[in-house]
Amino acid sequence: MSNASNVLLVYVHPEPRQSIANKALLRAVRDLEKYNNS
Repeated sequence: MSNASNVLLVYVHPEPRQSIANKALLRAVRDLEKYNNS
């Protein structure tokens, strides 16, 4: 049985490569993916 949950992430920004908040959000998501895949 898995404890993983589904998450809907809405990633919208006119300049996503320049958004400090979006970069932090994506880092956090990548960390979650690593945690859930280990």
